[in-house]
Order: sequence, then C-alpha cells, then structure tokens
Amino acid sequence: MASQRYLFTLFILMLLACEGNEVINESKTDSGTFKTFKVSVNGPKVSLSELVERIEVMGLEETESLLLAYANNISSYKDRYIFPSGSDGEIFTYSNTGKFISKFSRKGDGPEEYGSLKALWMKEDSLVVFDHGKKRLMYYDLSGEHLKTVNFREQVTNALTYGNDFLMEVSFRSIKDSLNYRLLVQNQAMEDIAMHIPYKKSLPFPVYSSVSSFKPYDDHILFQPTFHDTIYMIRDETVEPYYNIDFGDDYFWDDESLYDNPNDVMGEVGKRNQVWIFNSYATEKHILINFNTSFKDFYQGVINRETGEYHLFDLKNAQDERLLLIMNRPDSDLFLFNMPSADLPDFIKEAGEDKVQFRADWSLEKIESSENPVLLWVKFKRVL
Repeated sequence: MASQRYLFTLFILMLLACEGNEVINESKTDSGTFKTFKVSVNGPKVSLSELVERIEVMGLEETESLLLAYANNISSYKDRYIFPSGSDGEIFTYSNTGKFISKFSRKGDGPEEYGSLKALWMKEDSLVVFDHGKKRLMYYDLSGEHLKTVNFREQVTNALTYGNDFLMEVSFRSIKDSLNYRLLVQNQAMEDIAMHIPYKKSLPFPVYSSVSSFKPYDDHILFQPTFHDTIYMIRDETVEPYYNIDFGDDYFWDDESLYDNPNDVMGEVGKRNQVWIFNSYATEKHILINFNTSFKDFYQGVINRETGEYHLFDLKNAQDERLLLIMNRPDSDLFLFNMPSADLPDFIKEAGEDKVQFRADWSLEKIESSENPVLLWVKFKRVL
C-alpha cells in the first residue's frame, strides 16, 4: 500500500512535475559562468554505489493515528522539518531527529483557509501557503493560527516571497492581457516593479506541478519556468540565465508547431517519447535532474557541474522493480530525498551498506517496522 501511494505521488510530482555528456557551452554573466549541459535520454544507467559518497538516513515517527502518505516539499526551520502530506491539506512538523511535533489543517472555503496547497515555505517565523486556486498566500503560525492573507491580481503558476517582494511565475497567461513575461515581481502594495524573461507565445496547456519553480540556492533563488530548459539565477534585482539542460532532438518543446495546436499536445506527449517536463536541483558541485518522456516513463540522474559528466540512476530491487527515490531539495552539499520505508533495504544494498549512516536513534529494523516514508541525505562523489 505504501509503495502504491508513493507511485501515485511520484507521478503527480513528475506531471504537475557518459557518452557525450560534456559541457558544450560556457559564457560569463554577472551571476558567474553560464553553462549548457548536454544530456542524452539514452545515456548509460549507473549503479548508485558508483555515484554516492555518503548517505544519511532518518525515519519519521509513526503512531496508529499518524500515517503519512508522503513527505515532499520539505521546509526546514530551526531544528524542525515542515511538510504537507495527504489529501486533507494537513501540514506536519517533525524534529530534526524524526520525532513528531504537531500537525494542523486549514483546508476549506473560509477566508482564513486554503482551498489548495500548491507550495509552502517559512518566512521568518511564519508559515506561508500558496493557494493556487484562490490566487493568494496564506500566512500561519506553526499551530495553524491565521496571521494574514496576500491576494494576487494575476493568475500565478508558482510564487515565492523574496525579501519584501513577491516572485510569481506567470508562464501560462499574459500579464494585463498583453504582456508576455515568465517572471513578475511585485512589491508589498502588489504593484509591478519588474518583469523578466519575455516569450512570444503562451504555453498551450497549463500543468500545475506540485514542484515549485523557485528553489533556494545559497542566499539567492534559482528559477526554472515550467516547460523551460533554462534555469535562471535571481539575485537581488537581477535575473540572469544560470545553466541550461540540452536534450538535443529529444526535447519536446523545441517543436514550435505545438504552440499553435494546443488540442494535439496531450496526444503528442504520449506518442513522441521526448522529454516534455523535467525538474532540477543544484548544489555547488552537482545538478540533480529528473525528467519524463511520456506520462509514465521517467528518469533520474546527476550532473557534475565542473566536467559536465552525466549519469542516469539504475535503481531496482531484487525483483527488478524500480525503487522510488523522490527528490526534495538540496541541503548544503547534500541532496534531500524521501522514499517508502519498504524500499530502504534494497536501496541500502544498491548504494552500499558501508556508505549509510543512521541519524539519531534510527536503525534499519526500526524503519522497516514503519509505513511512514524515510528521509535520505545523499552526498555524491566529486568525480562521478
């Protein structure tokens, strides 16, 4: 049952989310060196044990009334981890040792409630929930007490607070019916103060991924517009290209005719076996990437940022079934993942037992006795 829940969750995240693997282009920007990384969909798959230097593992406390469907979109705050789970809009807080602290849900139709929970993050001492359906941000304390509401004028795909301003992805609809930009910045008075990344034609259909387009990177923000193969660095008041993933002829959206035939897009995704949606996370040394070539076929891999070397993960259990390893976010020089606890024994065998450390008082036996997901911090080798 846990694996079925995770398979469905991973599909939603993908949907809503070597040979020739060298850096093929570099140029200088104010944000540093812009690089294009060439990625082959048919690149060789490599055992995780060949790629990983260290893995830290932590379970999440389970009780009879505390069964988590998943643990995605994790935010850290002081010594706590905060994330949504399940279809009831519940938000959970756990300690940095995996102990349950609290949960609440304010899902509903009231003025202090969220109708949808597209994303959440901590802003100082406030928990901010992006309610995509109602075009607003809802602010709460960690007990669920409503603090304030910020309403957006535009239909926003993704949003994030940034200093005193608001970052908004607006890739699917023109701003004020005529201005085509992927990124809109507004101040506290909801006045437009900047528009970035112009485009010619709106995307032919909206897919509202539960994976945010905005990802923290050091003290800055990386922005990956939906269905876009370039990632931008947002630093202070500048927005510049930071890196690009080049799938060559395997990138679905390079066919401009798709923008003129929106009714054909869904069918073409299923037929072409091309990369139509992907997501990436970056640390100083590596880029983690996953991508879909249909509505069910997905891949995960890691790129060495210095050399451009790229490897796909070969993650299977003893029954030749794919292990579900779900990306969350970078955590310093580590990448934070989660996976079903039932998959952990096979994952440890695949990665190598000598590379695995358990946090706090967790052990493999203790985690195997739980149905709650497990968190993994993975450090990749500098040289892949």
